[in-house]
Amino acid sequence: MSLDNPLLKHLNEYLKILKELSNLLDTDSLQQNTYQCIRQESYAKAFSDLKKLDIDALLITGQAESLSKKVFLNILKQIEVINKLIEDKDELITHFDFIHLYDKVLLPKMFENKILIARQDLKEIQEKEKPIWVSQCEFDEDKKYWEKELYRVLAERDTYIQDNVHLIQNYYYKIRDYLLTVKEDIYAYYPEDRLRLESDLFEIKDVLKLYNSALELKCFKEGDLAFEDFYLVLNLREPKTQFDSAFKQISKFAQPPLYEMMKDIEKDVRNKVIEFIVLKFKLKSALTISKRFYKPAEEI
Repeated sequence: MSLDNPLLKHLNEYLKILKELSNLLDTDSLQQNTYQCIRQESYAKAFSDLKKLDIDALLITGQAESLSKKVFLNILKQIEVINKLIEDKDELITHFDFIHLYDKVLLPKMFENKILIARQDLKEIQEKEKPIWVSQCEFDEDKKYWEKELYRVLAERDTYIQDNVHLIQNYYYKIRDYLLTVKEDIYAYYPEDRLRLESDLFEIKDVLKLYNSALELKCFKEGDLAFEDFYLVLNLREPKTQFDSAFKQISKFAQPPLYEMMKDIEKDVRNKVIEFIVLKFKLKSALTISKRFYKPAEEI
């Protein structure tokens, strides 16, 4: 497909934004300074630009034009890079005071000097005696000018606050959650034929939902357990890469996420899946996960 194709142009633009985001995140140490203000503005713009490029529309167009999934692979890879960077900074992000950055760093940087100068100028003219060669009318007009100048700067600050109050938001998590949805959409439009077998117990979209639930629960890190390996294990198949980290939050993972996905399959098959999960994810035993799985939710 030609690079002049509008769809490819939009996808390249989308990928460019993702790469810029990666570079920003890679060097981000989350400090309460003016550089962080610039970063916050950049994150807000990147998030807005990504949302403007409607990924669902691009995927639908890609389907209509029989576009290969390979075109979307770079986007998927970049999403993984971004989510890993955000995951690695999770503790810093969790404890970062975005309101303080906005109120105590950004606004003073933008307006403190302007307001100070305007007030000083007004004070000088108010305390100054009228020169004998200046009429009272001219002198009063001069005072009104500097009063208006102060009001203008204050109004400029108020307008800026109204237009930019969104900068107190946590764009790290907004970007992360949005990109997880994009990843789900790509998998939904382009199922992994090499991954999915007719004999598999679960659909890719259902396993992906469970995988994302496990990530949110912090059962493991995305870099430690890829979706493909997670999918293979859930469908009683050997993973390509062995899981060597600690699988946490087992009870919360068992119910409701795992329970909701497996509640309608036969008990003996369900037991096999649980045993295989225990084996491949190196859990101590199936006892905890089985108890939680079969125990009614209202008792937990």
